Amino acid sequence: MQNPKLVTTIIVTCLIVPNANGMLRSLFTRARPLQPVFSSLGLSSSLGLASIRYNSLPCTLPIKCHSLGSSNKFSTTIATQKPVKNYSDPKKQNLITNKATIIEEAAFDALLKLVQQEGDAGALKLEAALSTLPKDKKNNLLNKQTPSGRRLLHVAAEMGNIQCIETLLAHGMDVDTEDGACRTPLQTAAKCNHVNLAKFLIDAGANINHNSLDTPVHSAAEAGSLEVLILLLRRGAQMNQNNSRGQSALHLAAHKRHASCIIQLIGNGEDVDGTDNFGNKARDYYYDNSKDSDELKHRQATFDLLVAKGMSLRKAINNQHKFE
Repeated sequence: MQNPKLVTTIIVTCLIVPNANGMLRSLFTRARPLQPVFSSLGLSSSLGLASIRYNSLPCTLPIKCHSLGSSNKFSTTIATQKPVKNYSDPKKQNLITNKATIIEEAAFDALLKLVQQEGDAGALKLEAALSTLPKDKKNNLLNKQTPSGRRLLHVAAEMGNIQCIETLLAHGMDVDTEDGACRTPLQTAAKCNHVNLAKFLIDAGANINHNSLDTPVHSAAEAGSLEVLILLLRRGAQMNQNNSRGQSALHLAAHKRHASCIIQLIGNGEDVDGTDNFGNKARDYYYDNSKDSDELKHRQATFDLLVAKGMSLRKAINNQHKFE
């Protein structure tokens, strides 16, 4: 067996059905007992070693097999992968590069599954996997995006998985890294109303006023995440910031008719009469082009009531500040 110091490990889960294509089946062709170098990953029973040889790109994978009815479920660990060799023949080079990409995709899928596991178990396995990766490969995986543009940090944020996020940050991920939609993990937490995670990210240095397209306040207001919105406001988030469309957080809350968020935003200083890039005010978003006269009157009356409540809250907040 190779020197454990040279071994890189990543948990991978694959579901291989009896009628699966031979390409995936060929990944698991040989088996022999595996030494307990991977015991820290929790792969303690029914371990074997599968060997893949892609011409000049060998890769060995220790695997854990489970009987799953008519299927075989393999929890695998990518162990060793030699650097991709450069060839003068373009066809051969493309083939080798594609095979390396397959291995990297499998590794990334494995990490995605780990960051979605709640509690300490997923975080411990994630730490074990990342700690054994060479720096360049680890950075490639940490910066990789899903087809929807999410990075590992954003997937963990969607789950509210503080333990895995703490691990990812410890391994060098930027707390304000953006996904494909220019959202930070704090914005993801705001969208999902994960208030404890939002607190953790802010304490870890997340930019509370980050504004590529939207701010965290915009994300919370649009989603109706009242708890996170109140947290952001109490932590000093700037009011009256516009997004790339000229909309304030109040515009978005009004469009979704999140009454409590509207009151909080007005109470904390949002401009009720602010306009977006097309001249629309928050009340226009709340009315939402209602053509029914009775419905329009009802929405007008409701919005005026929310504004009144917001102004009362603003007065109370200002009075509180005077006595501080």
